[in-house]
Amino acid sequence: MDAFRQVGEELERRWQQRDYAASAFPDLAVELLEHQAQIDAIGTGDILRWIAREPALPPQQDPRSQFSDLAITFFETPRFFVSALVWLEGTTAIHQHSFSGAFRVLAGGSLHTRYRFQEDRLVNDRFRLGRLDREQVELLPTGSVRPIVSGQGFIHSLFHLDRPSVTLVIRTKYDEDTRPQWSYYPPGIGYDPFAGSPVTTIKKLEAVSVLLSLEAEAADAELHAMLAASDLHTTFSLLSALFHQIATNPLKRAFGAGTGDRFARLVAEARARHGSAIELFEQALQEQRRQDEIVDIRGHLTSPDHRFLLALLLNVPDRKVVLELIAQRYPDCDPAETFVGWIDELARTRSLGTLGPNVLRIPEFDMEHLVVLRSLIRGGSSADAVLDLCEALSAEDPARVRALAARILASFRDTSVLRTLFQHV
Repeated sequence: MDAFRQVGEELERRWQQRDYAASAFPDLAVELLEHQAQIDAIGTGDILRWIAREPALPPQQDPRSQFSDLAITFFETPRFFVSALVWLEGTTAIHQHSFSGAFRVLAGGSLHTRYRFQEDRLVNDRFRLGRLDREQVELLPTGSVRPIVSGQGFIHSLFHLDRPSVTLVIRTKYDEDTRPQWSYYPPGIGYDPFAGSPVTTIKKLEAVSVLLSLEAEAADAELHAMLAASDLHTTFSLLSALFHQIATNPLKRAFGAGTGDRFARLVAEARARHGSAIELFEQALQEQRRQDEIVDIRGHLTSPDHRFLLALLLNVPDRKVVLELIAQRYPDCDPAETFVGWIDELARTRSLGTLGPNVLRIPEFDMEHLVVLRSLIRGGSSADAVLDLCEALSAEDPARVRALAARILASFRDTSVLRTLFQHV
C-alpha cells in the first residue's frame, strides 16, 4: 500500500508548509485525493490481500472496526492518518464530525445527503432538540472526492449502493473545539452517540424489558410511574425502548403482549409531564421505524437497481428529485417508467419465500396499482390518478374506480417504502 503512504507523506509536507493551520487541512486533503492517479488501480481485493499477507500492520486507529465492516489504517502521524473503510451493508447515521479532512470513493458508490440543523433547545450536553433540514442529495460514483469539515457545518449521511463499497479517508485525529460529535434523528433530535448513559438510565431501560415480560396491567402501572418521574432525555430513551418492544414488535403484538393503544397511553403519560416535545419524539420514532423497515427490506435484495431504489426511498422525500437521480444514474432510461418497473419487481419479491408477503407490504398489488403509481410519480395529483385509472378501467363504474383509487393511494401512504413520496398527495 505504498501509494497510500506516499499520499500521507506528501500531505504532511504540504501541511507543515502551512504551519499546520487547521483551516487548511481539508483543502490540502481534497487536492491530494483529486490528483493521485496511482490509487485509481487499487481495489478491494488489493486491500484484503495486503491485510492477509502483511506480517505486521501499522498502528490501527479503529482496531475493532466500529464504524464500518472493515477499517484499516495505512499511515499515521501525530496529527492525522490515512485509512480505508470497507462497507458491505452500511448505512451511516446522520452525523457530524469532530475531525476534518477529506474522503474519496475507492470502489462502489454512495448516495450522499447533506443536512442543516437549527437548534431550538439544548436539553443537556448530550441531547438537544430542533429542526433537521435536508439540503442536498447527490450520487457519489467511484473517484468522487469530498471535504470533511469538523463541526455543525458538515452534517451528512451515506447510503452505500454497492457491495462492497470502499472509502479512503484522510482525517485529523480530533478537533477539540468541535466536540461532541453529534448524530441526529429526523425530524430534529441531536444526541452524542459516544457519551455513555447514566447508570440510572441504564437500569431503567433494563427494567423496561423485565416489566414487559410481566402481566400487562401490573407492568404498565410501573411504566407510567417511571415516565411520570423521568427527565426529558431519559423519557426519550424509555419511549424508544418501549416503541421497539411494544409498538413495532409483531410477535409480541400477535400474542397480546402489547398494542398500539398500549404505547399511546404511555406516550400520553410522557406528554402530561413534558408537553409538546413528546410530539417531536413520536415523529422521530416513526421515522426510525420507517428507516429500519427499508433497511430490513434491503436484506432481502441483491440487485444493485433495487438497492439504489431503496436508497432513494430512504433518503429522498421529493418525487422530482427521485426522478432526477434515476436519470443521472441511468441516462438512457425513462426515469418514471424505470421507477414503476422497480416497484413492480419489489411487489413480486417475497420477504419469507413464496408464501410470505411482498416486501412492499401491499397485498394484491396489481395493474391498477401501477396505473396510480405511474400517474403520481410523474407529478400527478390524486385527482389525476383517478382520471388515469378511470381511463384504464373505462368499462367500470366511475364511483367504484374512485373508491379503488383512494384505497390504492392509502396503501401507498401506509407502506414504509412509498410513504414519504405520497403522504401529501
